[in-house]
Amino acid sequence: MEVIKPMAKKIKLSEAAKDLNIPAQELIGYFTEKGDTKKKAASTLTEEEMNEILEHYTKPVSYTHLRAHETRG
Repeated sequence: MEVIKPMAKKIKLSEAAKDLNIPAQELIGYFTEKGDTKKKAASTLTEEEMNEILEHYTKPVSYTHLRAHETRG
């Protein structure tokens, strides 16, 4: 029996940039620094590339930072 894998959702670089609230040109620059000089705003990102940029552009919030914020309010 053949196992059918679900197709990964494809997302354009420009859509990913919009979701991350950063300019598409910044994401293009990120990939250029990594050696990928072919990325354009209309380029489709792989799931691996999406994971990479999410990891790079989202930072975990520390408990200490949260506690400092609570004491201000």
